Parts: sequence; structure tokens; C-alpha cells
Amino acid sequence: MKKARLALAQHLQLTARLHIFSPMKEVNSISEIKVAITKLLMATEDQALLAEIRARLHHAAGDDKNWFENLDAEDKASIARGEADIAAGRVHTTEEVMRAARTWGK
Repeated sequence: MKKARLALAQHLQLTARLHIFSPMKEVNSISEIKVAITKLLMATEDQALLAEIRARLHHAAGDDKNWFENLDAEDKASIARGEADIAAGRVHTTEEVMRAARTWGK
């Protein structure tokens, strides 16, 4: 999902340079990326580009629905270990964790 969003942001930055002929400042946060994309969408009249962006966004939205299937084996194994810990009662309350954090390093 992050790779798809990054690829779309990079594509839009390139498109901005080609279609609007104005350099785009480097964006780092998701909020900045969304604002930059919105500006680019409003500025373009390229129907093919808009159709491609729409298709990519729809595809990315579908990826969110199947997020577990998109994880790699290591991440799935980590989740399985966490679920096994919960089932076996190997859990800590928030209070226990906070107490340990306050005394950590003292």
C-alpha cells in the first residue's frame, strides 16, 4: 500500500513538471502529498491521466480491503505470534506497561 502511494506521488510529481511546467516542492507528509495531488488534479485537463489516477486509487482502495493478504510472510508470522501470546495469556495491562516504562533506566 505504501509502495503504491509513493509510486503515485512520484508519478504525480513528474506529471506536474510535464503538464504544468512548474517545479513541485518536495513533500514529506501525507497531508502535504494530498494537497499537492489535489492541486495537480484541479490543474490538469488530461483525461487519460485522470483516468489512470482514478484507476490507481481504486486499485489502492481495494488493497486496503485485503491488507492481510498483502503482508509478507514475516509480518503474517509476527501477527500469528501475537495472537498465540494473547491466547496463552501472555499479555500485560496498560498499567503494567506504564509502570515498567516509568521505572525503566532508573
